[in-house]
Amino acid sequence: MKNAKPLMRTLTGLWSSITQRLMPTNWKEANELYYWRQRKNAEGTLSNAHYKDFYTIHFGLPESFYERKVILDIGCGPRGSLEWADMALRRIGLDPLAAE
Repeated sequence: MKNAKPLMRTLTGLWSSITQRLMPTNWKEANELYYWRQRKNAEGTLSNAHYKDFYTIHFGLPESFYERKVILDIGCGPRGSLEWADMALRRIGLDPLAAE
């Protein structure tokens, strides 16, 4: 059993090395991009009309609530979640995959 620990460390290191070469290091990013590509293929155009309801009706807020305000959507995705809010002072969509 004394030799089991060094053997396990070696196998663990080997497995880690193999998985890093075969699998993307940013698997979350790869899966997220895959999801959005599939949605675009299925829908043709990524629509965004439904976002207005999420920001207004869902929270019981009138559109006028957003007048002259700065709106930040973190993780906005590629649909343009703030396109509807042209009454806002500023609209900021922040997504780590925006360049993709």
